[in-house]
Amino acid sequence: QSFEFDTRQAIGVLAVISLSLGLINLLPFLPLDGGHIFWAIVEKIRGRPVPLRVMERSGMVGFALVLILFVIGLENDIGRLTGEGFNVR
Repeated sequence: QSFEFDTRQAIGVLAVISLSLGLINLLPFLPLDGGHIFWAIVEKIRGRPVPLRVMERSGMVGFALVLILFVIGLENDIGRLTGEGFNVR
């Protein structure tokens, strides 16, 4: 049984990867673009800048959440190969 992967399927996979990365980038965590958009909206609503201390703390929390999301995804991918893992789908 041969494994066939034509150009249309390859472009489809690349499109799904690109869309996934774009959506992840819009999450409202500060290191990502969605976080910058979120804080710009907060500053616009408040009418004054958000204190730097708040931005730094939210950046650390956001980075930790992105890192946790990455670890869960990596563990899930490795788990599919080995039969173990978090089994998060």
